[in-house]
Parts: sequence; C-alpha cells; structure tokens
Amino acid sequence: MDGISAMVGYVYDADGNRVAKGPITAWSCDPTTNGFESSAYETDYVLNQSGQTVTETTKSDTGVMQWNFTNVYANGVLFATYDAQGLHFLLNDWLGTRRASTDYEGVLESLCASLPYGDGLNCTNSPQSPNEQHFTGKQHDQESGNDYFGARYYSENDARFMSPDWSAKVEPVPYAKLGDPQSLNLYGYMLNNPLGGVDADGHLPQCDVCRKLINWLSSSHSASASASVSGAQGSAGNGFISGTGKAGTAQASASASYGLNTSSSAKASASVAEATLHEGTHSTTQMNSVTANAGASVGVSLGGKSGVGISASAGANADVLRASQSETITLGPVTITGGASGAVGIGADASANLGASGFGASAEAVFGYGGGLTFNVSWGGVTGTAGASVKGDINSTTTTIQKPEVQPQ
Repeated sequence: MDGISAMVGYVYDADGNRVAKGPITAWSCDPTTNGFESSAYETDYVLNQSGQTVTETTKSDTGVMQWNFTNVYANGVLFATYDAQGLHFLLNDWLGTRRASTDYEGVLESLCASLPYGDGLNCTNSPQSPNEQHFTGKQHDQESGNDYFGARYYSENDARFMSPDWSAKVEPVPYAKLGDPQSLNLYGYMLNNPLGGVDADGHLPQCDVCRKLINWLSSSHSASASASVSGAQGSAGNGFISGTGKAGTAQASASASYGLNTSSSAKASASVAEATLHEGTHSTTQMNSVTANAGASVGVSLGGKSGVGISASAGANADVLRASQSETITLGPVTITGGASGAVGIGADASANLGASGFGASAEAVFGYGGGLTFNVSWGGVTGTAGASVKGDINSTTTTIQKPEVQPQ
C-alpha cells in the first residue's frame, strides 16, 4: 500500500490468543496469500493454559525455526527466562513491571526505568534481552511500539488502548459503571490510575474473582423441596439443588434462589424429623429434632444499599434440637466458608454477617442451649477466620466472639 514501507501480520488461535507474528507483503488476513507463510523472521509462541508465552521461536533467513527463549512462571508471575546465554532472573515492581535482571549467580545484568503509563522505557541493556515482557509483564512489540494485553493492544506513549473496550455480550458501554465517569472512556487504561493496579487482559480493570462472582450471581436459579409425611421420606430437586425431608410425623421444607441477592433456607416442624438441603457443592442445611420448630438460612448480597456481604443464621424453638447451616463459595483463588449451628433444650439462635463494613456476629439463647457461627476466607495462601459461640443454662449465658484473624496457610 502507498505510504507503508513494511507490514506485520498477527495470527491468533481459536481462543483469541496470539500465537505468531511476522512480516507480510499484501494487505490480507489470509496467511497463505499475504506472504506470511513464506516470510523469514516469523515468530511463533508456545503458550500455557493462561495464554502466557512459555517459549518463543523465530524463523531464520534460511527458513529454519530457531529457539529464542523459554519463560518460567510462578503463580502466574514471570520471574525467570532461559536463553542461549543461560538463566536470567527478573526483578519486578508491585505491578509486575520489570525493573532489573540478574544472571543465575545474582550478578546484575540490566536496570530498567519507565514512567507510570509504561512510556519512556530505558534499560541499561537491550530492551529485548532476555525477553520482550516489560510493562506489567505484557509483551512489547518493537515493530509497533505497542503492548499486547490479550483483548487489545496498548500504546505506552499515548497512555491509552488502540481500540475501544468490548465484551462477549453486546453492551452499549461494556464494563461501565455510571457512578464512575472514568469507566465511560473505553480507551482509557486503569481508569486513568496506572499505579492503582494491573489490567490483566485488556478489559476494564476488574479482579478475576469479582468478575466470576458477578457472573455467578447474575444467573438465576431456584428450587424447593417439601415433605408432609408420617413414617416416610420425601425429596425433590432440579439437578443442582435438592432437598430431603425424613420424619415420623413431620412437615419439612427447603428452598434456595440464586441471583444478585442469593439465599437459601430450610425449616422443620416435627415430632421426630430431619430436613436436609444440598445446593450443589456450595451449601448444606440440616435439622434433627424430637419436637421442634427450627430454621437456618444463609444469604449473599451483591449491590444495593448494603453492598457486597454474606450473612448466616440458625435458630430453634424446641425440646431437643440441632440445626446447622454451612455455605462454601469458591471463585478463582478465593474460598469463602460460613457456618451456623444451634443445639437447644428450649430455644437458641446465632447469626453473623461479613460485608464491606467488616464482620459482626451475635448469639442469644434461653435455658439449656448452645450455638455457634464461623467464617473463613482463603485467598492466595492467606486465611482469615472469625466466629461467635454461645452456651448456657437456666442461670447464666456465656457468649464468645472470635475477632477476625489473618494467618498464612
């Protein structure tokens, strides 16, 4: 084409990951006709399951593919590269941008400096050595000066993406939050706060866990099960959610719904009864009683006045009863577990909530009773725990609150 002295073509796999690049001679996306397959200096990439470059090879002028380097990752972070000169360790800042590299003995090889948006990159050695991953660990293309983020290409000098943000589901303004005007700029990087975090894939910055949580809660599911029996058993379910009631003479029910506000509950009114609710692998609710009215519930809320939060409660009014509720949610690297239980002679209840404002718990009982509640959150090798318990008799009540603790696993 007139005015263009050189062109580079890019090849992507079925998942949209870039797997090769190289010079082309014609303005076409067909590698069999645009000169890509016959060109020298074609570069191919071997990727891991996360789409990160593991090995790079380049075609020589004789048409032979030659190995350039192999990258080493730990927990998704690039920390070493092996090439013809040996092993190199890469030292990054908190955003994953390379700041230095050493050889296998720890001898300093290069120092790199750049501005917050990645522009002004200056390394004491070649920027291409030992690999091209620099700004937040993304691959820098020398031919264009852009960084490959997966979904889009980013220009360090312009501090913006080269194309507007997009989503698989067609939306007028993808990923936008009307309360944050910066999110309305579909070309902006990190909401114009480059030191505030990392854009993982070229979409509007949003943690993977948050994105999975929103997708999970955005779908609606519901099911219920009930039984009114005498010396029998009743059950119902829809595959993901199931409930069972067993009784001598009893009425038992269980229900669950999933959406932006997620909840599950189970109740029993029985002489000799048991009610159990299973919601996939997430939740289990169970009551066992002699003569009882009992209930247990757990809920997850996303949005609204209260923001994101988790709550759980269990209660009973019975002669002899045990009621419990447990909930486990696993989203990427985060696992949240909550449980509530009560065992009573007359009546008891326990409740707790975990939200943006912190953790709160309470427990109350009358006469002979006991109850407890626990919360566990695991994320990236760190576990946080909190809980509350109560026990007592006709004369006294003891309530214990376990303050939140964070411990490495």
